[in-house]
Amino acid sequence: MRWQPLILRMFLKSFNLAAILLAVQFLTRIPLPLRHKPAEEVWAHSVAWFPVVGLLIGLLVAGARYLASWFWPVELAAALSVALWAIVTGSLHLDGFVDCCDALVAVVPAQRRLEILRDVHVGTYGLVGAIVLLLLKWLAVSKAPWSALVIAPIIGRWAMAYVIWRFPYARSDGLGKMFKDGLTWQEFLLASFMTLGLALAFMRWQGLIALAGSWLAAWLSARWAHKQLGTGITGDVYGMECEVNEIVALLILGALH
Repeated sequence: MRWQPLILRMFLKSFNLAAILLAVQFLTRIPLPLRHKPAEEVWAHSVAWFPVVGLLIGLLVAGARYLASWFWPVELAAALSVALWAIVTGSLHLDGFVDCCDALVAVVPAQRRLEILRDVHVGTYGLVGAIVLLLLKWLAVSKAPWSALVIAPIIGRWAMAYVIWRFPYARSDGLGKMFKDGLTWQEFLLASFMTLGLALAFMRWQGLIALAGSWLAAWLSARWAHKQLGTGITGDVYGMECEVNEIVALLILGALH
C-alpha cells in the first residue's frame, strides 16, 4: 500500500537514538544522560517519540497499581500509583498545569499572563486546580482498567505533540521553542500513527474513542489558551495539555469499560 513507504520514511527520518533518549530524559526523571548536547533538529525529532515515553510511564503506573493492590485496598493502591506517576515525571506537566491555572484564569492583560507563567510562586487558582486534578486522577485510576492506565499517558503525550505542531509559540525563547522549531508534519504524523496503533492494541474501539475525545479536548483547550495569551502558547500550556488529556482519556475509558 502507498502509505506504508511513507510511514517507513517518516520512521527512518525520526529514528535517532539521541532523539529517543532526549524524549525520555525530558519527559521523565529516568537517568539517561546524553553524552553530547543534542543538535537543534534532534529536539524536533524527539517529539515523534513522546507516545513511546508515555507507553513506558503507563506500564510503570499500571504495574504499580497491580502490585500495590496485592497488599492494600484499591483506593490506596491508586494513590500510590498516582504518587509514582508524579515521581517518574518529576511533576513536570503538573507544574505547567498549575501555572496555567494561575495565568489563564486570571482577569489580566495577555502580557501579564505571560509574566505569571514565568512566576515560580503558586496562586489560589493554581492550588485549587492542582487539588482538583489530583483528586480526579486518583479516583479515575482507582476505577479504570489496567489497559486505560497504559493508554492515558500515551494519549497525554500525543496531545502535547499535537499542540506543539498545531499552534504557534508565544515566546522568542524557552525550552518549548526548541521542540517547536524544526518540527514538521512528519514527526507529528509518526507520533499519531504510533498512538493510534497502541490505542487499538490495548483497548480497541474504546481506545479510538478516547483518542478522538482527547483530540477535541486538546484543540479546544489549546485554542482557548492561545486566545488568552494572544500571540501563541508556551511550554506550560504543553504541560497542561498532557495533564488534561490524561484525565480525559481516563474518564472516557473508565466510562466505556
